[in-house]
Amino acid sequence: MSSKFVEPISTIPTMYYQDSLPRMPIPDLGATLDKYLLSASALVSGEQLEATKKVVEDFRGGVGKRLQFELKLWDDAHTDTSYISGAFFAPLRVDRTMRVALLWFVCFCV
Repeated sequence: MSSKFVEPISTIPTMYYQDSLPRMPIPDLGATLDKYLLSASALVSGEQLEATKKVVEDFRGGVGKRLQFELKLWDDAHTDTSYISGAFFAPLRVDRTMRVALLWFVCFCV
């Protein structure tokens, strides 16, 4: 492999600039779910989309609402960092499914 494609290893620690970064706002749950449905509509059949809409609406008014509330509480209690640091990324080091979900989020929701 040619060395021109190999990135040099940084001597700066990963979290070195963390304290200087602005805090990321928590995205609105409704807007995020709407974007999810929009992206899903391009990938699934009409029948699958209807089933997905039902699941999303159940999530929007149930567990999703509670999780959004808990996330905001956590964010309010941890003003020194963003909700997408530390604890957010810890499961990604272990669970590949979580990595796929994060990739979708970054592609379609940000």
